[in-house]
Amino acid sequence: MKEQIADRILHTPPLLFDGAIGSRLIGMGLPAGQAPEAWILSQADKIRQVHEEYTQAGANVITTCSFGGNRIRLKKGSLDRKCDAINRRAVEIAKEASQGKTYIAGGMGPTGEFFQPHGLLTEESADKTFIEQAGILADCSIDFFLLETHYDLKEALISLNACRKTAPSIPVAVTMTFNSTPNGFFTVMGDSAVEALKTLSDNGAFLVGSNCTLEAEGMVKLAKYLVTEIDTPLLIQPNAGTPEITPDGVVYPQKADEFAQSAQQILSSGVHAFGGCCGSDATHISALRVLIDKNFR
Repeated sequence: MKEQIADRILHTPPLLFDGAIGSRLIGMGLPAGQAPEAWILSQADKIRQVHEEYTQAGANVITTCSFGGNRIRLKKGSLDRKCDAINRRAVEIAKEASQGKTYIAGGMGPTGEFFQPHGLLTEESADKTFIEQAGILADCSIDFFLLETHYDLKEALISLNACRKTAPSIPVAVTMTFNSTPNGFFTVMGDSAVEALKTLSDNGAFLVGSNCTLEAEGMVKLAKYLVTEIDTPLLIQPNAGTPEITPDGVVYPQKADEFAQSAQQILSSGVHAFGGCCGSDATHISALRVLIDKNFR
């Protein structure tokens, strides 16, 4: 039996999360602009392949392909009526691929909308959609929730509280995306990194951190700053470099060895978990596995 994730995160070696799903699927033929969740019911073999690649690369955590699985976000692709089926199948595919070798994180992202008056989103509608998705994922026996890529503390808190109300016994991890500014690290909504992550921790998140936007070198600075300010275990998931636009589409240029070099600095700073975000693939996770096994026993 696996150790409970909230206990395991406190021990060495650092926990290795998987890498990107969306950018990997685009490389496998997913049309740009189409939600990865669109493939859950029609291209399950490709979703499973990505999870299998990360499992074989040595990831300790596989995240379900349900980042955009809330009803509000699914509606943009006319998939909202399949919300239940998509989320359930996402967990099934992840479990089929990992075969019990990893923890299963129930991936949940933001709605993609702004709150009133900047947009149409209300607290009530956000709460309702997150409660629905959390309930489905919890019913499928995930190991923990992973709320990713939040750029608005208000929405992240609503999602966190929805998970805790719906499934109090399932731990919740939350990562936000920050920009580096002359005055520090902030979300696009103006939430400071330290205050945002402390607030999430105070509201029950067992693991907090940052993913996306920043490449590995940028995350080094953020991680070294956060470990001095936050007591809660930290998860860092950088992009594989700064995206470049080419005739063949968006390319993330950082190779696995360079990615691992930056990862070593981040892990040495004291973070408890590490993985990849946009542009990362199984080669990056495999390099991280070697790094962790060699240096962090």
